Amino acid sequence: MEDLQLYWGDIHIMSGFCCGTTSPAELYHHARYAAGLDFASVTTFDCLLSPHEWDITKAATREAHEPGRFVTFLGYEWGGESDRGGDHCIYFPGDDGPLIRSGFTFGTDPWDEARRHIDRTRTLRQTLDEFRARNTTPMIIPHCGGRRCNFDFYDPIVMPMVEIHSGHRSFETVGLEALARGLRPGFVGGSDDHRGAPGDSHIVARDRYFTAHGGLIAVYARDLTRESLWEAFHTRRVYGSDGTRVVLDFRINGTPMGGEVEAEVGTNLAFSIFARPDGFLDRAELVRNGETVKVFLGTPTLNHQVHGLCEEYIEPCREGTTHYYLRVRQADGGTAWSSPIWVAGI
Repeated sequence: MEDLQLYWGDIHIMSGFCCGTTSPAELYHHARYAAGLDFASVTTFDCLLSPHEWDITKAATREAHEPGRFVTFLGYEWGGESDRGGDHCIYFPGDDGPLIRSGFTFGTDPWDEARRHIDRTRTLRQTLDEFRARNTTPMIIPHCGGRRCNFDFYDPIVMPMVEIHSGHRSFETVGLEALARGLRPGFVGGSDDHRGAPGDSHIVARDRYFTAHGGLIAVYARDLTRESLWEAFHTRRVYGSDGTRVVLDFRINGTPMGGEVEAEVGTNLAFSIFARPDGFLDRAELVRNGETVKVFLGTPTLNHQVHGLCEEYIEPCREGTTHYYLRVRQADGGTAWSSPIWVAGI
């Protein structure tokens, strides 16, 4: 995309302060130097995070942040039951933010310091009201794999994206549920890493709960700063993957993924599709209103493998609102999903 750079991140990382592994500082170090990510966020469970550990998390997030080289976001996972909103990750644009707890608890350990600071049970909507009362506007991403996210609590002002892949497995159906409800989120992945390996979280044998490679979020932003990434999150210039680093560009009438298009009913929509996998390509599938309507296979090279594709496609604009996204599959099974583009036929 013109004047934009592609950056890779993992913004769903569990620390040893809850059910994850190692410290926030070590997790940021792994994300940057071992996984080669551009940005990251450690998101410890609120119910297991003491005030002292929240201070440590804030300090580690601040110290690991180096604009232009590696960007961090302060965040935590809000772990409410589904009837109160379900699991969501909450992020702040700067170095500070209030820890407003869901009230959910694990176990009954009387020595758990974090447990002593759970003042009451909240719904996600009540939590948002408290943020607003404190003049704080976070970003919130519905999480898949734990307590099911409940779209009855969806707020488009603070929820520009939904996670459709984590280390639990792929949840494309959750993205389709959001679209069927008329919501307009971008699609992203996250690892929900509990193993101390953000950005490259692999499957562990005999693990019942984490059965997939950790996911990633890809962002087209002007530069590697919190401000530019935050702007790209909210304009949905993002896509998700199951850990594969496919370079993906998807547009309709020149409007990039995450965008909205108006066109006269019956006129041609011009689709532009570019995919360069980090292995070999199997196929790219165009999904319209939840149904796969076109498959692109690319052109094999002399070794009978497809190294990528660059395709143009045309179909007429339909009446009403139609949403499209691209699903890209590699030969090794790796998958990426573009954010949708919404087309309004007028």
